[in-house]
Amino acid sequence: MVRTRESWSGAPVDADRDNLAAALDDSLGSWLNALKKAAEQPTPPAPAPL
Repeated sequence: MVRTRESWSGAPVDADRDNLAAALDDSLGSWLNALKKAAEQPTPPAPAPL
């Protein structure tokens, strides 16, 4: 399970909340897609013992 907690607050965020929320959603979506892709990669075979 992965949990994240993001907090953007202050005057700049209050002034452009919709665009910053969309940027955060896009960023988290990209991160989760990269994590999913990495998790679904097949495990390479172990090297042969020497």
